[in-house]
Amino acid sequence: LLAANPEFRVPSVTGRRLAKFYCPGIVDDPEAIFLKIDDDMVYIAPGAIPALVRVARQDNVSLVSANVVNHAILSSVHDEYGAV
Repeated sequence: LLAANPEFRVPSVTGRRLAKFYCPGIVDDPEAIFLKIDDDMVYIAPGAIPALVRVARQDNVSLVSANVVNHAILSSVHDEYGAV
């Protein structure tokens, strides 16, 4: 993904700041978009990451979330729409 998108970069994070890569001073670009992917992900649809970034770049968006199956908050949404 990084090789195909030279505008993407992964900040170097070590030590106490490992879980705080989004803290001021770590990334100096005010236009930076942070994409967090948990270590227990088992499937990411083709094109999902570029789509998340595309939506996050919109002016009126401050948070973008994936449609996570078996997520405590989203389970009721899936049930309401009959998706699961």
